[in-house]
Amino acid sequence: AAYKGCGVGTGEAPEVVKLVVGEAVNAAISPMKPNETKRLKVEVELAPGHTQQWWCALTEEIFYIEAPAGGLQDGSRQSLLVLLDFAEVLKCSSALVCFERERRDRAALVKTFLFLGFKLVKSGDARVPSHLGDTCVFLGYPLLN
Repeated sequence: AAYKGCGVGTGEAPEVVKLVVGEAVNAAISPMKPNETKRLKVEVELAPGHTQQWWCALTEEIFYIEAPAGGLQDGSRQSLLVLLDFAEVLKCSSALVCFERERRDRAALVKTFLFLGFKLVKSGDARVPSHLGDTCVFLGYPLLN
């Protein structure tokens, strides 16, 4: 079966954002309407010819990041830090990483994100979309503005 994920980046065609590890985050996105959820495909260049793709969604205050389907690859931590910088530039109050609860690499992903400073977010939390609370794991990271 095809990988479905948590729905981040599905639906309408996403806006594509390109970022580069080691460079200042200066990417911009189109203006948002009130109560809009914007879907993004963020391509982070780790080195020439080596790009990590992340499916993301943005609300007025929350930056959602779906953990890559194939797991975290070499350079994923650096690209995740670039994503967090991008979320701060967008003035988000927090970033939430999500992935399907049934993933085989769930324990490794939770351990990695906890090590990076993320904290588990319960399904009843206001930041967790109600339709995903039972099927996906969410880990939150506070952003300072």
